[in-house]
Amino acid sequence: MLEPVDSQEAYEFTLAAFEISECWKIPVILRLTTRVCHSKTVVRPREAHVATPPPHFRRDIPARVMIPAYAKPAHHRLRQKMEEIAAWNEREGPYRLYEGDPSLGIIATGIAAVHAREAAPEARMLVVGMTYPLPMQRIRGFAASVDRLVVIEEGDPVLEDSLRAAGISADGKPEMYRFGELNVARVRRILAGDTTPEPAPPKGKPPELCQGCSHRDVSKCCATWAASSRATSGAIRSVSCRRSRPWTPACAWARASAWASACATSCRTTRQSAW
Repeated sequence: MLEPVDSQEAYEFTLAAFEISECWKIPVILRLTTRVCHSKTVVRPREAHVATPPPHFRRDIPARVMIPAYAKPAHHRLRQKMEEIAAWNEREGPYRLYEGDPSLGIIATGIAAVHAREAAPEARMLVVGMTYPLPMQRIRGFAASVDRLVVIEEGDPVLEDSLRAAGISADGKPEMYRFGELNVARVRRILAGDTTPEPAPPKGKPPELCQGCSHRDVSKCCATWAASSRATSGAIRSVSCRRSRPWTPACAWARASAWASACATSCRTTRQSAW
């Protein structure tokens, strides 16, 4: 699993995911959180690759049909692959190391690393790009170089639990910070151990039909749309019957287009809505 920090890493990790998958013949997860998907940063593309080989498929029943006789040796092969990928992650896997005050060390992933970098610029920080399998030896060395180790990650404490299972002592975020997105202010609270209640977040708004209308009675809008649809579809059916030919996909497409046009026209006429 790869977790990019920004748009540039999202681009690079996507290509890396294909390369890792092809090398070890294994699925790769690219984990993107909301802020990464909604952010904009400069992306510098790679140079053009050489021509790729033509697509092909090799029939390999023992590798693709997991009946017990094939699943047992496949499990051994999987564990061997994971050991090789973990060793590759230790040697040359994606990571960033920011030097700083060893009194505070932060291990972070994804967009949480950006928040942590802004919240505590003086701290020593390790940003892990491949979070499964983890580069445990690199993490152990980093943990040994700092006085206090804090894990900053979005959502549930997956990385924190993995470090504790490996015997690495680290502080995580309190339970209240599992929910909602992290930001700089929340990361500062986590580092300070602040568990006082947070202000209630603003409530989300449901989608609204016909923005800018003087009235927004959804039932009337639906009724108008339904009446227009029935009238339009009836006209199309009568034309089809006059031509004395069976209903075709082209007619179905014309009906769908007419429905959309009738709905938009009705809304413009009855509600002065800018569709």
